[in-house]
Amino acid sequence: MDILVTVGVILAMIAVGALVIHVINVHHAHDIAEHEYEAFHPGDPHESAEEQRDDTAAGRPRRG
Repeated sequence: MDILVTVGVILAMIAVGALVIHVINVHHAHDIAEHEYEAFHPGDPHESAEEQRDDTAAGRPRRG
């Protein structure tokens, strides 16, 4: 009986670990997908390096 409980606990811990890894992976993939497209949208002109320096000098956070 003790062996069954031990095996059950080990399998449950493996399942919980796999679930945690899956959730972290999905969250990370979502962050990557968001980051790729937030800096530039088709049709918008690219910011020049000078405009980016002006933005950070004025206290506004950098994009991208």
